[in-house]
Amino acid sequence: MKKIRIICKENDNPRIDYYLSKATIHSRSNIAKLIASDFVKKNGVEIKKSSESVGYGDIISVDFSSLSGIKLNPTKMTLNIMYEDEDILVISKKSGIVVHYADSHTGDTLVDGIINQFPDIKNVGDPDRPGIVHRLDKETSGLIVIAKNNLSYKTLKQMFKDRKIKKEYIGIVTGSTPQKGRIDAPIGRHPLKKIKRAVIEGGKEALTSYEKLMENQGLTLLLIKIQTGRMHQIRVHLSSIGHPIYGDTLYSSSRNFKPDRLFLHASRINFEHPLQKKILDIKDEMPKCFRQTMNLNKIIF
Repeated sequence: MKKIRIICKENDNPRIDYYLSKATIHSRSNIAKLIASDFVKKNGVEIKKSSESVGYGDIISVDFSSLSGIKLNPTKMTLNIMYEDEDILVISKKSGIVVHYADSHTGDTLVDGIINQFPDIKNVGDPDRPGIVHRLDKETSGLIVIAKNNLSYKTLKQMFKDRKIKKEYIGIVTGSTPQKGRIDAPIGRHPLKKIKRAVIEGGKEALTSYEKLMENQGLTLLLIKIQTGRMHQIRVHLSSIGHPIYGDTLYSSSRNFKPDRLFLHASRINFEHPLQKKILDIKDEMPKCFRQTMNLNKIIF
């Protein structure tokens, strides 16, 4: 898909970046790059801002050719595949692995390992993050869903947007938390540090709930559920209530001993298969280092 022409059928005057991300397989960030490079036109006139609205009957033309400049690097990598069929993969990612290429990271990524083993996925979704339908931080380990074709890609993206996919995490935090808690606090860009997010007035809605599983020597093991999927959501929310994730050097001000990884693990994902419509409930066991840190001889849940 190099160039397309779309006639808008929306009546509520959406932002053009939002509209095009729904109408195509590309992310809003890629649409924004195209707009900044004058590759998007409305009724023959170049769009200057991603926030510009479109209305019913507007003719939108987009040239996607500039997005093909990113070179993927198929790399041999051991993938811990938890589920696979003709439409999707679910992989357990190790902590320390970046999911996809970004300006801030040009080394090997999970995507490089995926396209080495599944070459057809390089044509699925965004060219710089093929097959990727949701986020998982570099420092976070655990389950991530990969689309193997464009139909499952578009369906999964919409399912995440509609909050139809349930995710659970296991995390170790510093200090002693209440037995249960719910954090309802908006998240936006940190006012001073570009790489961080923060709880701020006017940010995007963000909902996190947690349940204490056990405590040990100043640390608490939590089962964490999120109802929204904001960047760094769990890390920001737990830090905001005084219980940062153990090992989080970005959101913890403590100068005490830091372990060699972030103790946050995406342990469970539950959703309806995007095409086959069966319910998938996939679990990934607690990493060994979590059990060792909490002095657990066996998994307790």
